[in-house]
Amino acid sequence: MLANGSGQQSESDHYKKIYGLLHFEPGTLNVTTYVDWEKRPDNRDRTTFATFIGLKKKNFHGGLEGFVQWRNHTAQVRGLSLFGAGQFSEKIKVFVRSDFFDPDDKSDDDGEYCFLGGLDIEPVKDIHIMPNVIATNFQAPDVDIEMIPRLTLYVKF
Repeated sequence: MLANGSGQQSESDHYKKIYGLLHFEPGTLNVTTYVDWEKRPDNRDRTTFATFIGLKKKNFHGGLEGFVQWRNHTAQVRGLSLFGAGQFSEKIKVFVRSDFFDPDDKSDDDGEYCFLGGLDIEPVKDIHIMPNVIATNFQAPDVDIEMIPRLTLYVKF
């Protein structure tokens, strides 16, 4: 695909972005590979590569996704995510997710590690109560771990 690279905004320059995506679903496996190249003003071109591998079974689904973005062939932005959910009982699922994000490979103290975990309780059909917690650990010195307990209510109608 060839596009203006502005997303949902109106085009603000004459530069373009080229996208490509391949998707395969052999059996219970799901594999997607993505690449793009974006011409930007002042020689700030970007190239992004991402891959997703997922597995979907009757009582479990999960996946691994990673990306790297080269900015003007000098700096890299990187990320990795591992996640899964499993049926614990008829009305309870357990879900977890762990992320790593590094906004600049030239800096040793700007990365973030994030963990999300919780339960998905469905007391009646289509009503989900999900107690969960998000914990974020920053590589930066003198920054405490951030922990946020949450309660999510999801109603499907």
